[in-house]
Amino acid sequence: EESRLPGLAVRLTVTDPICAGNQGTFLWELDKETSRITRLPDGEGPGSGQEIPRLEVQIGALTGWLFGYGEAPAAEPWIQEIRVLQGVFLDEEV
Repeated sequence: EESRLPGLAVRLTVTDPICAGNQGTFLWELDKETSRITRLPDGEGPGSGQEIPRLEVQIGALTGWLFGYGEAPAAEPWIQEIRVLQGVFLDEEV
């Protein structure tokens, strides 16, 4: 099913209690075909006066949702438009 999302920018704040390098604030830009994320310097926003959706989430909840194993981390209407992965399995033989 094709997303109805014409284009979206989200200010994403991620916390990680285990790896401080994963924490930070990012600009997440999405459209029907692509998704990209850019780390924002501390205190910087995507543009003066530009109001965009914000999402604050722990890394585990974010990755669980994006890989199709958890609930959306917010009840915002725009978040329901994001198409997440389904049925991802990571196997490793040792």
